[in-house]
Amino acid sequence: MRENIIARRYAQAFWEVARDKGKEEDFFQSLNALAEALGRKELFPFWKSPLFEEGEKLAVLDKALSALSLPKEVENFARLLIKRKRFSLIQEITQEFAHIYQEDQGLVQATVYTAYPLLARQARELEKTLSGLKGKKISLESRVDEGLLGGVLIHMGNLILDGSVRGRLRRFARSLG
Repeated sequence: MRENIIARRYAQAFWEVARDKGKEEDFFQSLNALAEALGRKELFPFWKSPLFEEGEKLAVLDKALSALSLPKEVENFARLLIKRKRFSLIQEITQEFAHIYQEDQGLVQATVYTAYPLLARQARELEKTLSGLKGKKISLESRVDEGLLGGVLIHMGNLILDGSVRGRLRRFARSLG
């Protein structure tokens, strides 16, 4: 939880730089490219480990940056994350930046979990309903979670709507005991 707060703060600060320069889209794409290249799970121990010195991490970063050719501001942001020992949060920071970017564009990301795959018609109807609820355009991602047993679980930003059978059973069990 604490890491999410930290990631949100870094993303918000970087968003303000992007907005001030009028390069929101460019920074969004560049940050995604950086996270995709260097934020993979197998590299996480390297970025997190105190056994590797800052200089070694910066050398790896610089080598990757030369291949990616990103804007100077994104490169400097990446170096700052290493110096502050926060580069291991690059995926979370990128996700938070994406949320801020989408909010600015009037788009809300929602993830719906169902026990079975949603039909295209159901997804469109759900998108329309959620759009009416939030008053914004919804970008819906559908995932299957067989553990739900039935119903839906929706994550929209900080809002969680639990209409799943599993959720109802949990609430019922809590009310009994």
